[in-house]
Amino acid sequence: MQTIILEDGCTWTGQLDAFGVRNGTGTKTYPNGAKYTGTWVNNVRHGAGVKTWADGTERNVIYNNGSKAEAAKPYLSPEKLNEALHTLEMFVEQWAGEPCATHEDECPVCEDWKALNRLRSAYADLLHMQDLMTGE
Repeated sequence: MQTIILEDGCTWTGQLDAFGVRNGTGTKTYPNGAKYTGTWVNNVRHGAGVKTWADGTERNVIYNNGSKAEAAKPYLSPEKLNEALHTLEMFVEQWAGEPCATHEDECPVCEDWKALNRLRSAYADLLHMQDLMTGE
């Protein structure tokens, strides 16, 4: 592994061939803190990698000779998943209400109840993701 400063001001930490060309795996870190970690061939992204924005948001990406080969897929690290689960769990536990009896149009109670059900569904999806990630 080698670390170099690129012409665009980014930092490269990874494999370089004998001519200083990025070939193999490595991480390109941008001045704003964003980074891309993955496989490179002849100085361009090629294959699977992870794009991380400065705020920590991550996406799995696949490149073919420098161009995205397929749509980016969201990725939640185990830490971010646990944080999201905790937040949703707090909202679900705080709500004990039921829909009102009249179900009038734009009834705030009914709208809150529908929102809670969406949160419960998201919570269940996150629990499922956590199970898949931990192999449970």
